[in-house]
Amino acid sequence: MNRAYFARRLATALLAVWVAVLLNFLLIHLMPGDPAHRFYADPRVPPEVKQEIIRNFGLDRPLWYQFVLYLRNLFRGDLGVSYSFQRPVLQVIAERIPWTLAITVIPTLLSMLLGIYLGLWAAWRRGGVVDFLLRSLGIAASSVPSFWLAMLLVMLFAFWWRLFPLMGMVKPGLSFAESPWAFLGSLAHHAFLPMFTLFLISLPGYALAMRNAVICVLGEYYILAAQGKGVSVRRLLLRHVLKNAVLPLISMFSLSLVGVLGGAVLVEQVFSWYGMGLLMIRAAQARDFPLVQAAALISIVLTIEANFVADLVQAWIDPRVRYG
Repeated sequence: MNRAYFARRLATALLAVWVAVLLNFLLIHLMPGDPAHRFYADPRVPPEVKQEIIRNFGLDRPLWYQFVLYLRNLFRGDLGVSYSFQRPVLQVIAERIPWTLAITVIPTLLSMLLGIYLGLWAAWRRGGVVDFLLRSLGIAASSVPSFWLAMLLVMLFAFWWRLFPLMGMVKPGLSFAESPWAFLGSLAHHAFLPMFTLFLISLPGYALAMRNAVICVLGEYYILAAQGKGVSVRRLLLRHVLKNAVLPLISMFSLSLVGVLGGAVLVEQVFSWYGMGLLMIRAAQARDFPLVQAAALISIVLTIEANFVADLVQAWIDPRVRYG
């Protein structure tokens, strides 16, 4: 690994994190009202109590001083206490992230693998039936809103045909401690439709991106040379085409894994799946500023980190990236 390239990417990532922290602080504190308004909104609250609440929140201090306190707490791992849950924000988020990962990681992996295969085949047989269907249906599917598709699947499979539950994560009354297998079975039953929705939403993007990348690679001279040497189609596609065409999908995949943490907001809302997406919606509705601020910051930092790791992986695989 080129040290100069690593240093540049690390410096860029740290700068992006600093800007994200600054904007995350300003956007919350420059909104109309203040975080403590919900505690003294009742007109019966005496003025001296109101001032005491504002003082306890540190809102009587200048904005720059509040930012310094925010940075100090951030470095200590203290993101505040949730107004709604009356618990540390990190504890609340740590409880919800696994539930979001449960319905996002598997469909994202499956959609990428199937998208690579479909894109590779459609590009090799471009102009054929698979290529036509992929371009037509893929572009149409990419424009479908996730919440609309989720509601359509709920109407078909949960309301009309009653094959899956309408909402929730597990059948009421089940406990993992008492009956672990029944609990896991119910969890999988409830998770199928959200996972299927995210799979259908992610698949067209991977397939079309792979198709376009493969078409670009097929025009390279080394591919023509391999064909001239009589290399088999299987070896040509796996050893020469796929190895070079899959590089753009590395960044796409890494960002997709992070994006689904916040991108599954509407899907979780439709299915009442208590993950990060639904948590952010409920926190925004309740004006739970510490929770909204922490969730947004974690999503942004994870996105920057995923982009940084993807750049390093691409530079490790393809030397042209780090020396170009």
